[in-house]
Amino acid sequence: MHRNNNRNYKASFIITAAFILTCASCSTNKETTKNNAPQSVATAQQDKETSTPEAISIQNNLLATQTPIVTNHHPKAADSTGDTLTEEESNLGITSNGKETFIKKYGKDVYDTALTYCSQALQINQNSEISKTYFNKYRETYQVENLTIKSTYDQHNIPATYIKLDEKENRDTVIFIHGQGCTRFTNMSVAELFLKNGYNILTFDLRSSGENKAKFTTYGALEKYDLLDCVDYIDQKLDKKNKLIVWAGSYGGSVTSVTLGTDYANETIDAAILDSPLDSMETYLFGLWTTQGSKEEFDTVTDSCDKFLKHFYNFSLDDVNGKKAIAKTTVPTLFFGSSGDPRVPITVSKGLYEAATNTNKKMKLFDDDTHCMGSVKYPDVYMKEVKDFLKKNTKTN
Repeated sequence: MHRNNNRNYKASFIITAAFILTCASCSTNKETTKNNAPQSVATAQQDKETSTPEAISIQNNLLATQTPIVTNHHPKAADSTGDTLTEEESNLGITSNGKETFIKKYGKDVYDTALTYCSQALQINQNSEISKTYFNKYRETYQVENLTIKSTYDQHNIPATYIKLDEKENRDTVIFIHGQGCTRFTNMSVAELFLKNGYNILTFDLRSSGENKAKFTTYGALEKYDLLDCVDYIDQKLDKKNKLIVWAGSYGGSVTSVTLGTDYANETIDAAILDSPLDSMETYLFGLWTTQGSKEEFDTVTDSCDKFLKHFYNFSLDDVNGKKAIAKTTVPTLFFGSSGDPRVPITVSKGLYEAATNTNKKMKLFDDDTHCMGSVKYPDVYMKEVKDFLKKNTKTN
C-alpha cells in the first residue's frame, strides 16, 4: 500500500575542539503514539558486554578503507589568480562569468577564503571506494537486491541495496544513511543487528560516494532529496501498520537532521536513529579551521562560505543547519553517542539532541572514546535501547 501519494519536499555557532569527521558509516493517516514526557539522557552500563570478534573486525576493516578527513589546520590557501579557471574551480562547477560576478560583488579576498574551505568541504567523498567485502555472505541468509532509484530532483541514479528477510516487503524497514568517506556497505555490522531482529533494510550511496555519481557533498541541501526518494521507495511497499525507520551515523546524521525538518519526512518517517551525528556544515568548517584565533576570524570564514554557497549552489549554511531543521520535526528520534568521541565531539551530538523540540526523543551515551561503535561493542544494549524506544514511541503492529 502506498502510504503517501502527495510528496512535497521543502527544502549556532559551536566552539568545540577541532575534530576529524570520518564515519565508523502521508495522505494516509498514520497513527503514531506520542509520549508527552521527554525522555532523559541515559548513560549505558556496558562493562560486561562485548561484541563478537568478527563484528569488530568487519567494522575496523571498513573504517581502514575509508579516506581520512584531515582537520585541525588551515587548508592550503586557494590560488584563483588569472582569468583561467584552475582545475579545482572547474571541479566545483565554477564558471568564469560566475567567478567574475562574485568577485565584483564581494571582493577577491572573500572569494579566495570561501574557495579555500568550500573546495574541501564540498568534495569530501570524491572517488571514495565501495567495499563489498562482506556483501556476499548476506545472500546466503537473506534476499539481496541491488537496485537503482531515480532521483526526482536532478534525475541522477541513486545506487541502493535492498535486503529482505524473505519475499515479504510489507515489513518494518530501516533505511541506512552512511557517513563521510563511506559507502552504503560501511554500516552493515549495525544493519545486520536489525536484520536479526526482524527488519528489512535499504542502504544507499549518498551523493559523491560509492557508486553515486552526483557531484558534491552538501550536508543535506541536496542529499535530503535522495533520502526522501528512498523513503518514498520503501513507503510504497508498506501499509500503515508497518514502520519506516531511518538510521544515520556521523555525517549521515547531518543529512538526516536536515531532512527531518521537511513536511514529507514528518508525514512518512515513523522514527529516526542518529548515531554520533554531525549537526551542520558550519561545524565541519570549524573543524577545517583552527582552534586558534577569534570568533570574529571564524565569522569571516563562515560569512565568505555562505556567500559562496548561495552564489554558486543556491543554498546557505542556514539551509544545512541540522539544529534548526530538527527543531521542526515531530518524528520520534533516538540519539546515540560516546562521551569521548574523537571525531564528532559529544557536545555536537548533544547539541543536536537538545535542539529537537519534540518530546518523544532520547539520548543514550556510551562511556568510551569511540565513534559510531556502540552497536558493535555493545550490541545487546544497543538493540534493547532501539526496541524499547520504538515500542514506546511508535505504533506496534
